[in-house]
Amino acid sequence: MTDRHLPKVVRRARRVAAAGAGGIACASVREYVLTCTCAGVWEAHPSKRLADADRIEHLNQVCQVPLEQQCRRPRAHKRAAGEYCELCVTQIALDLGIPGLDDGAVSL
Repeated sequence: MTDRHLPKVVRRARRVAAAGAGGIACASVREYVLTCTCAGVWEAHPSKRLADADRIEHLNQVCQVPLEQQCRRPRAHKRAAGEYCELCVTQIALDLGIPGLDDGAVSL
């Protein structure tokens, strides 16, 4: 078991045999399943979107880092989503003195 969670959605093919009029026919069915380094077990889904919802739910359950200390740009800072990021924590918020400027977004 590891403390670091690295969940990812994996596509796999499952072979299904069906008896028909001409004999037994085999087909492959695509399914998506969540895997993580914590060795949790999740059910397979027919769509990637459903498996990705499992991934997000898992990250929310195991996240122990307060929201203000989580990385806001995981790809740029090479961190997993929900991990502590020293770059984001030590950044100073810019006060440009523009009215309506709230957290970097201008409301029109």
